Amino acid sequence: MKTIKTIVLGLSLCWISTSHAQDIHSTIQLTSPDATIAEKFGWDVCMHGDWIFASAPWDDQSVFGDGGINFNSGSVHCYWWNGQSWLWHSKITAEIPQSNMLFGYNLSFNHDHLLVSAPGDLGNGQAAGAVYQFEWNGNSWVEINRIIPAIEQSIENFGGTITSSGDWLWIGGNTDDQLVGVQAFKWINSAWEYQQDLDWSFDNFNSYSPSFASDNSRMIVGHPENDFPQNNVGGATNYSLSNTAWTSLGTVTPSDISQGDDFGWSIALDGDRLAIGAPCTSGEQSGRIFMYTHQNGFWVEDQIIESENSQESNQLGRSLVIENDILIASAAGAHEIILFSEIEGQWIQIDSFHPMGTVEDDEFGASNWAQDDWIVTGAPGHDSGINFDQGAIYVSRISGCTDQAACNYHSWANVDSSCEFPSCDDPEAMNFVENSYCDGGDCHYFGDLDSDGNVTIADLLVLLTGFGCTGDCPHDLNADEAINTQDLMAWLSAF
Repeated sequence: MKTIKTIVLGLSLCWISTSHAQDIHSTIQLTSPDATIAEKFGWDVCMHGDWIFASAPWDDQSVFGDGGINFNSGSVHCYWWNGQSWLWHSKITAEIPQSNMLFGYNLSFNHDHLLVSAPGDLGNGQAAGAVYQFEWNGNSWVEINRIIPAIEQSIENFGGTITSSGDWLWIGGNTDDQLVGVQAFKWINSAWEYQQDLDWSFDNFNSYSPSFASDNSRMIVGHPENDFPQNNVGGATNYSLSNTAWTSLGTVTPSDISQGDDFGWSIALDGDRLAIGAPCTSGEQSGRIFMYTHQNGFWVEDQIIESENSQESNQLGRSLVIENDILIASAAGAHEIILFSEIEGQWIQIDSFHPMGTVEDDEFGASNWAQDDWIVTGAPGHDSGINFDQGAIYVSRISGCTDQAACNYHSWANVDSSCEFPSCDDPEAMNFVENSYCDGGDCHYFGDLDSDGNVTIADLLVLLTGFGCTGDCPHDLNADEAINTQDLMAWLSAF
C-alpha cells in the first residue's frame, strides 16, 4: 500500500431539489488528487462509518524499480469525515499491481474489512480474478488477504460482482463456458471460507457479471443480459438460505418486459421489499423499476415505477439502494438521483436532484451507496479539463423535518428543514388549505367558539359569557373590539 500525505479537497456546494418531503442539504464533489485520463474514478463506491471508498479501476500504476507502467491496474481512494468535512486520507492498490487487473471494479464492506475486487487479476490463471481484503491497523488500510476462486479455474473474471451481508459474501464472474458463475463464502473463524457454487434457474444467459442483493437469509441474482425469451430481456433468480446451503426458489418474474430492457441490471433488497431495475426499457433506455413484496414465500410484483419526467435515455434504475425506507434510484442518462417513499403501499417520488454542471456522459449515478443520511454517487465519466473520463464522486446529505408531530417527519433526517403539519381539508372551514401537504388537521368554523367542529347552543353560551366586553375580546366575531348585539346577529347567521 502506498503512503500519501493527507490533503483537504476543495468543496463546491451545489444542489437542486424539487419537493417538500426530503431536501438535499448539500452536495460536494470529490475527485482523486492524482487523477489521470480515463481512470474512471467513482466506478464503484461504498461507505462505512466515517469512511468513504471510491474506486478507479483503470488507474495506471508504476512498476516498482524499473520505471514501467502497469496499465489499468486500478486503485481505491479513501476519505474520512472529521466532523466538519470529508478529507482525502490515502490511496490503496494491490501489493503487487498488474496490468488490466481492474483493482476496484467492485467494492463492499463487511466485518470491519474493505473488500476490493480485481476481476482481471492473473494470479490464478488468465484473468481468473481475485478479491482483496483490507483492514484498518490504526493508521492505514492494510491488505491482509486475497480471495481467489475456490476451484482452480472454475470461474473467470472472479470479482466481476461482489456483495456481502451478515456472515455471507458472494462473488460473481464467468464460468469456463462463458456463463455466469457465483460462489458463496461464509465468515468463519475470522476468515471467508468457500461454501458453494450457486445453481442457476436460467439455462440461457451470458451476462459478464450479474447484479446481487442480499440479506442474511435471502439472495437475489440479476441477469440483465439473459437472452430468453428475447435478447437482453434480463431476469432474476431467487435464493433462500436453508440450514447452511443456498437453494434456488425459481425466478422473479416481471409482468411487462421486452427485448433489450436489461431487467436485473440493479437490485435492492430490504426485508420484505425488493426493487429490480430495468434501465433500458423497450430499447429507449428511459428505464423502469419493478417493486415486489415477499408474500407466502414468493416475491409478488405490486408496482412498476417510472420517473415523473420519463424521457428517452434517462436510464432510470441504473443503480438502486433502499435505506431507511427511502428508495434511492439513479437515472444516469439524466444525471439525476430520484428518491421515492412508500406511502400507503405505493412508492411515490418525493425528491430528485443533480449537481450543477453534470452532463449525460458523466454517468452520474453509475454507482450509489447510502448510509444514514448520506448518499454517495459515482460519476466515472466526468471530464476535468483535458482529462476525459477522469471521474468524480458526489457526497450528498439529506435534510428534512425532525419534528415527529409533522406529517413529513423522517427518521433519516438530522439536518432540520421546514416541517409540514396536517391542515384542514374542508372548503367550508375558515382555515381551509386548498393544496395542503397533508390533510387531517383541525378545522375552524365561523361561530364555533368551543372548537368542537359544530355551531351549537353551547357556542351561544360562550358568546354570551363575554357579552359587553370591549377591547381585546377573544370571541369578537366582527372584530370591532366589542362583543355586542352585532356579534350575536353574526353568530345567528352561522347557526
